[in-house]
Amino acid sequence: MNQTLAYLREALANYADRHHALAIHLYKKLISKPYKNEEQFVRDLSQKEAAFFRSYAASRNEICKRRTRRCSCLSFKRSV
Repeated sequence: MNQTLAYLREALANYADRHHALAIHLYKKLISKPYKNEEQFVRDLSQKEAAFFRSYAASRNEICKRRTRRCSCLSFKRSV
């Protein structure tokens, strides 16, 4: 698993702790399949999962920007 997917797995695990059903589902999906990179993971998302992930990534980026000016934030590009 590459570094971006490892970060995503950790972030989703933290969010899933708050009992958000889609976060839990995406976390389980991420750990159950051998994705080589984030593009492979994103291509495997349903429309509902992708919509949640876009919203989640946007909120994580806002938090990241507030905490530090120089950070590596999540990006989401659905390439089909």
